[in-house]
Amino acid sequence: MGDDWVTVWVELRDGLTRRPRCSDHPEYPFVETLGRPVVNDIVSAEESGITVRSHGTGKDDFIGAERFRKWWDHLLRVGSASLRTTDPNNPDPWRSSVVGAILAAALPSRLQPDSADPMTLWLFHRARESNRVTELLREGTQAPVESVPRTRPRRPTRPVDTLPCPAPTPAPPPVQPHVPHAAGVRDGRLQTLKLVLEIGVVAVTLIGGIIALVWRSR
Repeated sequence: MGDDWVTVWVELRDGLTRRPRCSDHPEYPFVETLGRPVVNDIVSAEESGITVRSHGTGKDDFIGAERFRKWWDHLLRVGSASLRTTDPNNPDPWRSSVVGAILAAALPSRLQPDSADPMTLWLFHRARESNRVTELLREGTQAPVESVPRTRPRRPTRPVDTLPCPAPTPAPPPVQPHVPHAAGVRDGRLQTLKLVLEIGVVAVTLIGGIIALVWRSR
């Protein structure tokens, strides 16, 4: 069983023709949208693409073969695909719920919905790994690291002993004691000298007055 797109595309269209018939439209096979019970009739499965008719809207939608191939290439590369349009693991958000449902229904030997999350598709061998991990977690057993399916490679970790040491924080400068400015010292001395001179003048004046009184009394 090859994984090339030509083989898968033929298998997918053949798988749709063998699907159960719709009870309301027995001329069409149908698939149900994953995660919610919406029936989609398969109106045609041609080389160029597939036409589906939703029971929810009653409208026909043509899904080109290139969209299915985009999903298949993503599955081969990553191993899984999400039907949620905002999930980074979603290959193409346009009608992703219907595209994913068709892939899961038409390729049951290749794809399987996740047992814990039906909105995620796995390649069959990856699905078995995922289901085994889920069972171990439910049993309370730690799953081995090598059994956990990965969609992205690990980033290389840097050894702890090679991490650079942080630079030492510089010590704050020493606090210098406050020293009065020289101009302040000079101003203080001038004030003292002025006060002494004023006292001298007053003393001289008093002594002169006393001498004058004594001289007159003679």
